[in-house]
Amino acid sequence: MSESAPSLRAEVVAALERQDFGSAEQHSREIPADRLEESDRLRWSLALKSLQRLEEALDVLPTDSGRSAEYFIQRGKLHRDLGRPQEALAEYARALEVDPTCHMAHCQQGIVQEVMGHYAAAGECYARALDLDPQNGMYWMGRGKCLRMDGDEAGADAAFDEAERWLERDTAYNRACLASLRGRADQALALLAAFCAEHPFAAEWARQDPDLAGLRDHPGFEAALRPA
Repeated sequence: MSESAPSLRAEVVAALERQDFGSAEQHSREIPADRLEESDRLRWSLALKSLQRLEEALDVLPTDSGRSAEYFIQRGKLHRDLGRPQEALAEYARALEVDPTCHMAHCQQGIVQEVMGHYAAAGECYARALDLDPQNGMYWMGRGKCLRMDGDEAGADAAFDEAERWLERDTAYNRACLASLRGRADQALALLAAFCAEHPFAAEWARQDPDLAGLRDHPGFEAALRPA
């Protein structure tokens, strides 16, 4: 770990606390990419992307109506990217206080619980999200993963069937993740190659995406990330 990584980490957290997004982005640009380890470069690029999202949310907030659910969701995403799951969960809870029908807040709670290994709790979060938005393929995919981790393969397969149904017109990347989770390596690699051909930046994320873990030992994985 280079010494620059902790300073960037501290700067991003400090920027969140004082809502000074410009300085965090400027600071990150001043640190050469080769001074951060690969995992840190990915992590902080995601964190800074969340900072930009949060700034966008702040820009559209009416000054006389307090904070929106979207505002707290974006704060939660930033905490999540910074490795602060409890703070992220608290922000998503605040989003639900503002708007109890915010299915995205339930989904984001599920993502954090899943990362922490709390699969039963994550599954409940995805189930609540699905109660509000039953045609969301990503929510079904999250639900299926949690059911699988809890040993319910039949329930997982049913959830993945629903995910496949509603992800039919979604991005090739999300469909690749679902195909990977279902053990359909050839289909997943073809979808991943198609997506990376248009979005080369996705290759670095794909190398660490847990939904694609089943593909990483496949001889065609790296080729899919760098399609001709």
